Amino acid sequence: MKKIMLMLAVILSMSVVMTSCRDTTKEDAEEEVESYGEEMEEEVDETMDEAEDEWDDANSDADNVERDLDQAGQDVGDAVNNATNETGSAIRNAENEVESAAKKTGDEISKTYKKTESDVQAAAKKAGDAINKTAKDVGNAVEKTAKNVENEIDPNDDN
Repeated sequence: MKKIMLMLAVILSMSVVMTSCRDTTKEDAEEEVESYGEEMEEEVDETMDEAEDEWDDANSDADNVERDLDQAGQDVGDAVNNATNETGSAIRNAENEVESAAKKTGDEISKTYKKTESDVQAAAKKAGDAINKTAKDVGNAVEKTAKNVENEIDPNDDN
């Protein structure tokens, strides 16, 4: 009986040890699973936080691109307006310069015409005076020659 009792005690103690080991292993496994679950949860949270940060960055980048495009559109509009204004000013300046040059040319033409007209009148007067003088000189020469011829002709001479 001692042996049986001893065997029963050994079996009992072994079952207690085994149960205890099994419970410890079970607890360790549960702790490990729980720890792994917590680690996974933390990694999921970190991944979600990173994804949110990336999403926020992407939204911020998209907003920046939209603002940049809006600004570029405004800059293009301003450049077109400035070019239009400068072109209009250049056209007005050119128009004024052409008008001024045309007026100056017209004034020069009018002045030249009046001078030419005056010069032509003076030349015509000089030519008229020269013609009158020449005609008078020719008339005087003809009279003188006629008198000379008359003096040379004897009215009594039949030849």
